[in-house]
Amino acid sequence: MKYLEANHTDTVIEFGPKSVLRNLVRNNIADIKSYSYDKEEDVKIIKETLLNESVSLQAGFSIISRSLGIAVATKNYNWNNEEYAKGVIEPYEKVAAIQAELETSGRQPSREQMHMAVEMLKSVFRTKKTPINEQKKRFNQLFSETNTKKHFEDFEV
Repeated sequence: MKYLEANHTDTVIEFGPKSVLRNLVRNNIADIKSYSYDKEEDVKIIKETLLNESVSLQAGFSIISRSLGIAVATKNYNWNNEEYAKGVIEPYEKVAAIQAELETSGRQPSREQMHMAVEMLKSVFRTKKTPINEQKKRFNQLFSETNTKKHFEDFEV
């Protein structure tokens, strides 16, 4: 909290499930606005005020960056280090490299890159032993927030 305040942060948006960061900021630092992407009312405020309604959410958060965020925020139920390295860390690092390249070049992700991000997220969910109902919820959230459902018409968990 001190770091955020010292670096003159004016807004934080939490992308993981729940709203721990949002609540910590709200309870400790009055000058920082905080929102959680897990709260519908906060998403509405983000869209209306922070994204100025004219900017689509897809422009702000690509399916690649949002997939990375979901992967990190998903609870782990698997404590086998070898499985975790192979099923979470390796695929995550590949997709993170794609994201870095896209940010450097200023390009949008290709269809193939979007599919790689979704496959990475599937691998993360399988490896972390995420319950199927949570997987479905997160994928629906991902496609909705990034306006990419049209690219995944035949998608199944």
